[in-house]
Amino acid sequence: MHHASLRSFRVLDTCDVDAARSVLIDTYGARTFNVRPRDRFKVKASIVQVGGISLSYCDYASSVTLSFPEARFIRQHLCLSGNAEIASGGRIQDLSQDNWSGIVPPGMRVDYSYSANTRQLVMWLDVDKLGRKLNALIGNSRATPPQWPGDGYVQRVALDSMKRAVEFVVTELDTAGQVPFTQSGSVEIEDFIMVRFLYAHGHDQMLRLSEEVRFASHAQLRRLEDYIFENWRAPLDVETMADVSG
Repeated sequence: MHHASLRSFRVLDTCDVDAARSVLIDTYGARTFNVRPRDRFKVKASIVQVGGISLSYCDYASSVTLSFPEARFIRQHLCLSGNAEIASGGRIQDLSQDNWSGIVPPGMRVDYSYSANTRQLVMWLDVDKLGRKLNALIGNSRATPPQWPGDGYVQRVALDSMKRAVEFVVTELDTAGQVPFTQSGSVEIEDFIMVRFLYAHGHDQMLRLSEEVRFASHAQLRRLEDYIFENWRAPLDVETMADVSG
């Protein structure tokens, strides 16, 4: 993702600090935005929606600090270059191109400090949708969103798989210059990324999610096969499969 920029979805490309502050507060919901004095300032930012995932790109030419209030969504950061410090919930995460992943759970204020020439992608993931997918995966009928202790636990295989999916989406968006996916495609891309996110990061249901998978019965498989045959144009996600198969 070295050249990822979501350039066709640009909302900010300026050397004006006040203009940048206005967009970051009004569009992104920032509380504060400050630039280190005497730095040559320039910022680029883009944002696009794919299914239930908001995908944001930022490129800071100078050192900046930002803060955001509590949010109902989870932020998944992917650092592309430079260095970022994320402070939330009494924990500090230091990101770089090698140590590229960081998350901010919902309901937490967050402070950011970015070095000059930092580029990043940020996914905003809906907590309720994550909860429905988790409940479908573990067979829980209660629509309870997962709780995120913020202990830094990471399952690397799932995290790398999620990153590759994001790379694919960004490449397609940059190549097409618009959202090239059908509604069904967007739903299934959202499903793929969110499921891998659930396997990648520690939460209060991780133990149940990691248990050995039970094999489906022939009757469950037949119900799912019949549904797919009769609804082959409809999007297919884990909630639908769990509901149909029982």
